[in-house]
Amino acid sequence: MHIPGRLHLFDISKEGQVLITNEATRQELYGRRMGQDKDLDLSWFDWTLGRSVSNDGQRSVLEEDGEGGGAEYTVFLRKTDGSPAIRLGSGMGLDISPDGKWVASTSVKQPSPTVLLPAGAGQPMNLADGQLFHTENLRFLPDGKSVIMIAAEAGKAPRSYLQMLDGSAPRTFGPEGFRGIAVSPDGKSVVGRKDNAFWVVPFAGDQTPQALPFVHADEAVLAWTTDSGSIYVSDTSSTPVKVYVVDIKTGKRQLHHEHAPADLSGVSSIGAGHITPDGNFYTYNVGRTLSYLYVVEGLK
Repeated sequence: MHIPGRLHLFDISKEGQVLITNEATRQELYGRRMGQDKDLDLSWFDWTLGRSVSNDGQRSVLEEDGEGGGAEYTVFLRKTDGSPAIRLGSGMGLDISPDGKWVASTSVKQPSPTVLLPAGAGQPMNLADGQLFHTENLRFLPDGKSVIMIAAEAGKAPRSYLQMLDGSAPRTFGPEGFRGIAVSPDGKSVVGRKDNAFWVVPFAGDQTPQALPFVHADEAVLAWTTDSGSIYVSDTSSTPVKVYVVDIKTGKRQLHHEHAPADLSGVSSIGAGHITPDGNFYTYNVGRTLSYLYVVEGLK
């Protein structure tokens, strides 16, 4: 007997009936524009990961890792109005460029270069970082001329790198061990982790990090606000997940929104999410496992 999902055998009767459950595990993606009364289901196949959202909240980069995505995974771009997703290519989806023309991706087989997939007509373009082992963490800088990513050289720990789109080699960014990709809209600062704490590292000068003691180690920094004065911080320790706006200088925080699916059946995890700089649109992932009970007859 072949059916999708995981089968568990519980009992066999004297008459030959078999009691089984079929477990179906999936990743779902939801999005909401502020002011709307319910979430929009942006899932495409069975394992949809939302990797980023455009600054205007109109498009989301999806990565399919399940049966629908295949062994190499698949990158999609989907409008957040619920329009059908557009397949861009194989690999892990990372981010969409500020002008909306490119989607960054990389192969599941590492080391491998960052690949820019055209959102419209055009040919993919490889960047000059093929020697690095990439993670799923990458963001375009506001000017669209470079990306910042968390990657590692062979035998070394992950850290932040800057990679220009002009064909030049990548260079390290920030102190050793700093892992950050949240770039402020004014292009002056990056928020990231180092030594289990959050820091702000400036692009200019000696890149001396500034500690953010008011952001807890178990929280996640999603993005900066439009004015580059605050950050969006997600607390996933409870349901619903709470997202705050936190002033980068004073540490004062204000609740921006809470998110969780309307149906919590089988939900095992709710992601920190992604949010636009103006805070008007956000997405988040949900892990869900549902079990179906069957009595099977006539097995031979």
